Amino acid sequence: MSDQGLIDTNVITLTRFVQEEGKKAKGTGELTTLLNALCTAVKAISSAVRKAGIAHLFGIAGSTNVTGDQVKKLDILSNDLVINMLKASFTSCILVSEEDEKAIIVDPDNRGKYIVCFDPLDGSSNIDCLVSIGTIFAIYKKTTDGEPCEQDALQPGRDLVAAGYALYGSATMMVLSTGQGVNCFMLDPAIGEFILVDRDVRMKKRGNIYSLNEGYAKYFDPVVTEYLQKKKFPKDGSAPYGARYVGSMVADVHRTLMYGGVFLYPANTKNPEGKLRLLYEGNPMAYIMVQAGGMATTGSQNILDIQPVNIHERSPVVMGSVDDVQDYIDIHKKHAKKSEFNTDVWTLTRFVMETGRQAKGSTGELTQLINSMLTAIKAISSAVRKAGLANLQGMAGSVNVTGDDVKKLDVLSNALVINMLQASFATCCMVSEENKELIVTPKEKRVGGKYVVCFDPLDGSSNIDCLASIGTIFAIYKRTSEDEPTEQDALQPGRHMVCAGYALYGSATLVALSTGAGLNFFMLDPDGSAPYGARYVGSMVSDIHRTIAYGGIFMYPANEKSPKGKLRLLYECNPIAFLIEQAGGVATTGTQRILDVQPEALHQRVPFVVGSPDDVAEYLSFVKKYQ
Repeated sequence: MSDQGLIDTNVITLTRFVQEEGKKAKGTGELTTLLNALCTAVKAISSAVRKAGIAHLFGIAGSTNVTGDQVKKLDILSNDLVINMLKASFTSCILVSEEDEKAIIVDPDNRGKYIVCFDPLDGSSNIDCLVSIGTIFAIYKKTTDGEPCEQDALQPGRDLVAAGYALYGSATMMVLSTGQGVNCFMLDPAIGEFILVDRDVRMKKRGNIYSLNEGYAKYFDPVVTEYLQKKKFPKDGSAPYGARYVGSMVADVHRTLMYGGVFLYPANTKNPEGKLRLLYEGNPMAYIMVQAGGMATTGSQNILDIQPVNIHERSPVVMGSVDDVQDYIDIHKKHAKKSEFNTDVWTLTRFVMETGRQAKGSTGELTQLINSMLTAIKAISSAVRKAGLANLQGMAGSVNVTGDDVKKLDVLSNALVINMLQASFATCCMVSEENKELIVTPKEKRVGGKYVVCFDPLDGSSNIDCLASIGTIFAIYKRTSEDEPTEQDALQPGRHMVCAGYALYGSATLVALSTGAGLNFFMLDPDGSAPYGARYVGSMVSDIHRTIAYGGIFMYPANEKSPKGKLRLLYECNPIAFLIEQAGGVATTGTQRILDVQPEALHQRVPFVVGSPDDVAEYLSFVKKYQ
């Protein structure tokens, strides 16, 4: 039986396709020749990638390229292949490569009319782990009559004649546009030709995948943070977007092209100009996206409209489905309007003073107490930032009353809070995670002091040495007796709380505070020392802050190992539950409202489930089901 019927005897190769398109445009055939040369280089690179391990092409070549990336052996081979094939095609006059600091001017005898900008092996940092990598190229026409120079390559993406990329994955594919849509060609290794497999690719108007390196979240602009939250936690009831990130631009962009969604490599505080190069990464990929019905932007400008000023210029990149990119542009515009300097900031002190003035009978003592807590928080924040330099990381050589290892920063933070609060003359006693017994304020410092403060000086301190976000939690009650302070003064249910809050020491320092009239966030301005504004996440404080800011649920329930729960009621659960409820959320043990629990001991533990009302209600429905 013959297999002839399974074989297409009229396949459209990339060469045939470009020739037919060129004939329609009444071209000279020079672009076809150039693309054939690129195809030859791509085939050779594909072969080298497939046998890199066997041919000892893995590993570092021992240098860095002009953009600061480590050069791999395959980088060098790929760069040489593309340059040599293009020079030998007699179609190009200038070549711009990621691997070469200056533009390569082709010898007069080999020159043509085209300028080719390329990244010979995009994603090469992933070579050794066999992740998909690729080659990106952009082709322009020389527009001047003089001798070729770098200036000729500095053209906006709008002037592209053709652009595309090769993807070396489970198979090798060439994606190409000559300005009449996007077409995909698969390399058939049996005949050594690229065969047309997807004609006139069109992107979805909206996808359900976002792609970016969230490892840089610490450095993200608020625009990116807000955009990601919109994708992760949609408020319209739609499903959240999935996250996919390979780390090779070709692989991530190709997936975005095929499935829709958005690819982002935005500017951030570490790379304020963006990281990707405009001429041989941003422009060709933006061109492909637009030709497929998508969109590409920096946030404020269409990528294809940027006038380059140097051949290795960097640019922010956001590209993909039209609706997904437009969502980003809309958020960018909204934040741009907020960029003016605020000369009427609300500091935490001002806020508490204003709130106290509105409360009849207020003496200002609570403001004084909160200011003292704020002073301690500023000092702790400073210590956390320089803990490694000041030898404050590591163990102090003991365990606290709840059995946790005590770190050096624990000791310092505890002492700071105690000393600042006692110096405020507003406290009568304190409960700290680090002290087994009640801390009674000396008589000379509690003259008129009517407040009881319960606090965890450094929540999440087991994470100190790995630089994860940590925090301080505090709860403030009013003393109910006139006698000498005792533990009984501190054993009050959470609903009696006067004030609660936490400080989060993350990428910035934030204070969350409630005095019983809603929840407010204050960002510490390290230049002006006054906290204001809001942001960021990560330890109990980090997880709680994320839950408050974005919704959802935080749980630390009882289990076989900790049948009574793990978190402490007075200085962890009560203040956090107070804040959650003030923000419109719910806090429960699973059987009882947290703020209704009557404490029986200073370091009592309870199960803890807090968050958005619907999420907590769903949890409680499961509790009832399994009771």
